[in-house]
Amino acid sequence: MEKYHRLKLPGIGIVIIIAGLLCWKAWASRTPKLDASGQQLRTFVGSEKFKELPPAEQKQFADAMFKSGPIVLKDGKLAPETESAMMNAAATHRQAMLDEYFKLPEGKARKDYLDKQIDQQEMIKKLMDNPPSTQRGDAPRLVIRKGGNSAAGQKAMAESVPPDQQAKMAQYIKDIQARRAERGLPPGPNGFMMIRTNTSAVGPK
Repeated sequence: MEKYHRLKLPGIGIVIIIAGLLCWKAWASRTPKLDASGQQLRTFVGSEKFKELPPAEQKQFADAMFKSGPIVLKDGKLAPETESAMMNAAATHRQAMLDEYFKLPEGKARKDYLDKQIDQQEMIKKLMDNPPSTQRGDAPRLVIRKGGNSAAGQKAMAESVPPDQQAKMAQYIKDIQARRAERGLPPGPNGFMMIRTNTSAVGPK
């Protein structure tokens, strides 16, 4: 009996190691809670598993990621993992915004929606043209992601937009430019701008 156990122990050890690796892999790839750390949320939002979630859950995690704290730049650049998270979050907010806009009836409801976005554009333009000399502790924290202003940028943006959203995106840009003209404003950016403050997120502009 003693010899039998000696022969079986190495096999048992291998089984334990494999089981441990499988448990670690499952733990590492699990979906974090919405109140997880910023690093955990950015890692998840930048992953392929994030893309498998329903749109409503994607938006919850994207919002939680931005609320988790400031993103730290390294040598003035985003880490590749953080860049992927920002791109996925931008795509999520873009889809949510397009869905919200096109659910509205044509006419006043859509114009009111566009006016809010145009007001945001103009506010950000003023801040960028005349940045405050000091940053108060209660001042809104802004994260602005733009794309599509140049020919190369527009091509990259178009390629990143899923086919089922491309027509909506084109119509949205056309509508917001037309509304700017109605208000006597110059044309705005033809591409995409995601504006993020402490409490709100705005998608394609």
